[in-house]
Amino acid sequence: MTNILYVMDEPSKGLHPRDYQFLIEVIRDLKKLNNTVIMVEHKKAFIDRADYLVEVGPRAGKYGGQLLRAEEVQDNKGSNRDTFDFRPTNKVISGNRILALKGVTTNNLKNIDIKIPLSKLTCVIGVSGSGKSSLVSKTIYPAVLKKLGKKSDVTGEYKDICGANDLKEVYYVSQNPIGKTPRSIPGTYSGVYDLIRDYYAKLEQAKKKRLTKEHFSFNSKKGQCSECKGAGLIAVPMHFMPDIYTTCTKCNGRRYDDKILEIKYKGYSISDLLEMEINEVKEVFRDEKKIFDMLDIFDRLGISYIKLGQSATTLSGGEAQRIKLAKQLCLGKTKDVLYILDEPTTGLDDENVKKLIYILKELTNNGATVIVIEHNSLLIQQADWIIEMGPDGGNLGGYVVNEGWLNNGTI
Repeated sequence: MTNILYVMDEPSKGLHPRDYQFLIEVIRDLKKLNNTVIMVEHKKAFIDRADYLVEVGPRAGKYGGQLLRAEEVQDNKGSNRDTFDFRPTNKVISGNRILALKGVTTNNLKNIDIKIPLSKLTCVIGVSGSGKSSLVSKTIYPAVLKKLGKKSDVTGEYKDICGANDLKEVYYVSQNPIGKTPRSIPGTYSGVYDLIRDYYAKLEQAKKKRLTKEHFSFNSKKGQCSECKGAGLIAVPMHFMPDIYTTCTKCNGRRYDDKILEIKYKGYSISDLLEMEINEVKEVFRDEKKIFDMLDIFDRLGISYIKLGQSATTLSGGEAQRIKLAKQLCLGKTKDVLYILDEPTTGLDDENVKKLIYILKELTNNGATVIVIEHNSLLIQQADWIIEMGPDGGNLGGYVVNEGWLNNGTI
């Protein structure tokens, strides 16, 4: 078929750099047949092969949306800058507590034994279908949950697990949405909005009107708009189609009753804060250390451009994942906690990948253990311990090809 426009959104997602060539050849074949391919992509292996580049920015949210460059590329031979040459230093874990699984046979895994040093950053790498998710998501995660006395929907197949008693908690930080309705927002999900409500309730204006912390919750009948019940939107049922939301005509989307909106701090009502970006809210509470520190975590994760009251339905998978990570950091639970992330760099450019690396390193420095399934060479190069699965996918995969410490570079 010819003269067709193909639009692809990050087709490299989930692919090992070794697999890029297959996709690149398909795209090349499409071009030969006079088709046009438009691709949203961050991987340099694809960018370097483009005939025409369009770059938007300079940053995210309202700070983006500008055309930075649109130009034809003269030399598009490409490079292999996304590849990562794995060279473990040794396979011995000495002086460290470890989490070990023996005889793992989940899906295509070939009766393997693995070791993971605690309080370190471990990257599980390998070609697509090599068994990374089978090992981490379907075996390690449910196995640790079981040891901690918690239920799991998935049960991996293994003979024994050791070292899980040294862990107090395990979190799987996925890219699933933080909620399915406009009521789910970053502020309430992370817990920072709870502190803000408490602060507003202690203001003299609020005390004079005998308003409590509950009045400043849009989920409470005491302060919410009686028409939209604090949602700010009215849902219009569409039966077999997704509901349509329209702005509430009574509160104009502000969620609260008028008496609550009269209470202001530095000229802002609590509803005003919901419409502000997190970096702006952070400046409002610069003198309130606990609130400021929690909001600063969003900034360090590179997502301070999102609004405090932004609907969960408008967040990307990468944004949702980083909000979940921010919540855990806000809770301060790091020591002897296991964090599992599946390709957290998806949708991130190099600058945001570096911010993520700093956060993951901060977690391990504070006693957390982090396991990441990843293909991004920037993140892999900052790992402490590497487990490489392979050598191929499907039945030809499921083996531990390489395992060992990695000599860390610098960002």
